[in-house]
Amino acid sequence: MKVHQRERVKLLTVTDGDTIVVNWHGKRERVRLLLIDSPEMNYSLKDSSPDPYAFEAKIFLENELLLAETIELEFDSQQRDNHGRLLAHLFADGKNVNLALLDEGLARYAFEFAEYKYSADYKEAERKAKEKKRNIWSRENYVTQRGFYNPQPKRIMRLR
Repeated sequence: MKVHQRERVKLLTVTDGDTIVVNWHGKRERVRLLLIDSPEMNYSLKDSSPDPYAFEAKIFLENELLLAETIELEFDSQQRDNHGRLLAHLFADGKNVNLALLDEGLARYAFEFAEYKYSADYKEAERKAKEKKRNIWSRENYVTQRGFYNPQPKRIMRLR
């Protein structure tokens, strides 16, 4: 995988607003959208509902990808996270989907640990969405430095 070179993938599923599963070089891979964070679906939490705007982010991402003829990943300086997921900028028919999620106020700019190609664009998109109070930015104190504030108690689901 080369930095800043786009590679075509086949979408298998959309997990949430910032994670997808693709077929990449014949292998099933989880992909975390680089530099963005969307509200959590809370799949692993028993008796817990999704965070506000989690469904909206997931549906937006599904719509962007399911209608696209071409889906591509563009890798940057960090190519995998500590969970083994690929980290990439996502493109649907040439459109930067990470940027679109930020524009819509369905994700926040996050996790910058190095210099990345689209950092300035992402920061500007977040600033504009915040200024317009779009979606996640419409709720006071909802977006935090560590993610999203959901006062609902979260319980870890026990596997039997």
